[in-house]
Amino acid sequence: GEDTLHPQMIHLLHKALRQGDFPLAMARWQGTEQKVAAMPELPRVAPLNLLTQRDLYLALTDRERGFVDVGVPWNKLYRRSVIGKLRFEGVDSEGSIFHTRLYRRVAYAAVVDQPLYYRRLHGGLPGRHLQDPSVGDRLLAYAQNAEEMAGTVYAPWYDVFLYRSMASALKNAHGSRYHDRVYQTVRTIFNKTARRLLMCRAVPFTECLRLLAAVFVRSYFR
Repeated sequence: GEDTLHPQMIHLLHKALRQGDFPLAMARWQGTEQKVAAMPELPRVAPLNLLTQRDLYLALTDRERGFVDVGVPWNKLYRRSVIGKLRFEGVDSEGSIFHTRLYRRVAYAAVVDQPLYYRRLHGGLPGRHLQDPSVGDRLLAYAQNAEEMAGTVYAPWYDVFLYRSMASALKNAHGSRYHDRVYQTVRTIFNKTARRLLMCRAVPFTECLRLLAAVFVRSYFR
C-alpha cells in the first residue's frame, strides 16, 4: 500500500514484451523514504536493454548488485505461457525460488531502463539485508534454490550465495531475540550442504571453515 507504480509502467512493460516477443519484461525501481506524491516525467523513448539467462542468474545470486531487480515480482510483466504451472511457494517470501525455476525457460528478458516502480523503504533495501525475523524463511529458500541448481553451470554461484547468506545471517542476528532461530536454521542447512560447500572451489576454503566454526562453536561471532 505504500509503494507506487508509474501510471505508464504496465503500458511500457507490455510494449517491451511485444518488441521482441520476450517472455518477460522488467522495470527499474527506485527506493524512497516517503510515498511518492507526484510522478516524474518520462523520456519520450524509454531505453530498452536485454538480459541473457546468464545475466539473470548472476544477478539473482548477488545480493549487492541486481538481486532485487530480478528476484521479485513487483517490477515485472510476464507472459502466461512462460509461467505455465509455476507458482509461489509458502517459504518463497521474496520470489527467489519462483524466479530460479522461471529463468530456466528464459533466454532473454527485456529491461525498461527507467525507474517505474517506487518502493517505500523502511530501514534498508528489500532483499539485501538479513536482519529481520523472516531471514530463516529466506535462507531455506536459498538452500532449496542451491539444491535445484546442483549440477548446472550456475551451481557454484548458488553455493557461494547460500554460504555468504548464512554467514551474514549469523553475524547480523547476534544479540537479537531471534538469534537462536537463525542459528538452528543455519545449522540445519549446513548439515545438509556441508560436503558440497566445502568442495565448492568458488567459496574460499578458509571462509567455509569460518562458517563451520560459527555453526559448531556458537561463540565465534560473539
